Order: sequence, then structure tokens, then C-alpha cells
Amino acid sequence: MSMGPFESIVEDRFSATGLVETPWGWGTVTECLREAATATPAIATGRMSGELKLSSSGWALLDVPNSFVRGVFDSMDEPGISLPISSEFGSGKLNAHVSVMDKDEVDDAGGPTVVRASDGRAFRYQLGPMKVVKPKRGSWKRVWYITVNSPELEAFRKEHGLSARPNKNKFDFHVTVAVIK
Repeated sequence: MSMGPFESIVEDRFSATGLVETPWGWGTVTECLREAATATPAIATGRMSGELKLSSSGWALLDVPNSFVRGVFDSMDEPGISLPISSEFGSGKLNAHVSVMDKDEVDDAGGPTVVRASDGRAFRYQLGPMKVVKPKRGSWKRVWYITVNSPELEAFRKEHGLSARPNKNKFDFHVTVAVIK
């Protein structure tokens, strides 16, 4: 199989990089060494972060860019979905976030002043797989979310006498990306 224009550009411009022919065509990028070409394995990274905020509804939330949710939503192929617009957190606007503590958990952790003491603090996280659930309460019939892994958020909750994850570890940290009303 011959290389196409993209593959040729990669080969020409990045001499330390090579493309290997696979059963699916050219495209596996490998690091070329004089002795052998070896692939560099992908590693998980914790370079995403957001700032902790106390919402007007009393929840502790980690800010996530709205553009992230819009981008995921725009790429979804699910009939009948809409953006997760909620009056609970954003007066009818998209308010992308990770729920860190609900109002009751904030109270159990010592109240709003405890969360305000960490207001603006950055917490790192990693994205996991997308999941779909049928909520037991609320007006949404189905919710799509991307799981979030954050040892820092887990430690923050534990420091304040809570389980590592929301609802006594029954819920994932997550970013809601779509709903069916």
C-alpha cells in the first residue's frame, strides 16, 4: 500500500517519527530508533483541571468549560437528546460542571464556609467512558455523562468526612453531556 499525502508529510517533516503499515493502512505512529522502531504506549494523564465553586443552590461544583459539553453533544448520534440545561445550577443555561458535593453533603462537611474556604482551588481530573442512566428522580428520562476520575476530589471529600465519591460512593464523578426530557 502506498502512502497518501498526509502520511508523506508526517514522514518528511518529523524524521524521528515513522508510520507503520498495518492491516488497516498506514497510520500507527512509532518512534524510529536506529536499532528498531518501537511504539510509545499511551499513558493516562491528569492534566485537565477545574476550579471549585459553591453554587447559588448550595452545591460544590467543579467548573468544566461549556465548550467541552457542546463539543461532545454535537458529536453524539442519539435521537431526541438535548443539552443538559438546568434551572437548578444555572438559571436555565448550560453550566458544565462536576458535582463534588450536593447541598446536604456541603452541610455535612461543615457548611458553605468550608467550601468557600476552597473556592477557586484547582482540582485535576481525567475523563473516563461515557455512560447513560435513567434517573430515579427529576424531570429527565435519560442522562448521558462522561465519568471523571479525580483522586484529588476524592481526597477533598474525605478530608471533610464524606465518602470518596458522591452519594456514599454510589455515584460517579461525572460531566453530564446530554439528556432526554
